[in-house]
Amino acid sequence: MGQGKSLELMRQAHTLSEKGRWNVVVGKPRSDEKAGGNIESRFGDGAQTTRRSVDVLIGPDDDARQLILAALARTAERAQSFAAIIDEAQFLSHTHIDQLRQLVDEDNVSVWAYGLRTDFQKNLFEGSERLFALADSAIDLSTISPELAICEGFAAEPCERKAIFNTRLVDDE
Repeated sequence: MGQGKSLELMRQAHTLSEKGRWNVVVGKPRSDEKAGGNIESRFGDGAQTTRRSVDVLIGPDDDARQLILAALARTAERAQSFAAIIDEAQFLSHTHIDQLRQLVDEDNVSVWAYGLRTDFQKNLFEGSERLFALADSAIDLSTISPELAICEGFAAEPCERKAIFNTRLVDDE
């Protein structure tokens, strides 16, 4: 949260598709309802929002591979390479992640999956767990949060080191 994952995802999709050599499909789990059929990123003071429409919404019983292949086929034109970029991948199931891996191994589709590693209690999400087991590589998008980061043995003093967990506060506690 607040790491710029969605903004980075939109930048990646734009960069890949701008020259017309890549056919890019953007997807997310249907359960992620916060922006409907879009991906949103708020930045600055929160007043600025960037939005991109989603090509594929993946439901709990859907075959992610087939949905993505169908979307790629609709827009294949003259692309030389194919990519699927997935937002909120932590909410996908193990089966969905296996289907994304099939896209890479069997269909020659590059897949980038963006999401959180753990919940606020430091438990791996189901999708994240499977992604880390199957991914060729993983890149942390980190943020520095001097107001909220807790450092040096969990002392409640703000610091300016890499933030790796988020915290939920209720009534400022």
